[in-house]
Amino acid sequence: MDPAGSSPLVAWLASDQAQHVTGQVIRAIHDKIYLMRGWQEAATICSGEKRWDATSLGTRIATDLYGTRAPGLR
Repeated sequence: MDPAGSSPLVAWLASDQAQHVTGQVIRAIHDKIYLMRGWQEAATICSGEKRWDATSLGTRIATDLYGTRAPGLR
């Protein structure tokens, strides 16, 4: 478990973009980030074997995990 895989997620969670996130379980494993619903994976995003970038991660989470931003607004 390389901290480089989860540190961009931690940076995003500490940002103003994540102020709506409370009581959620989000897993970071290798190049994938999972939004959990109970014991099930509700949504997954993948970096394509690249390191996550903390500055662009918020857009991917909002669009692909939470569905709070229209895909055309990336």
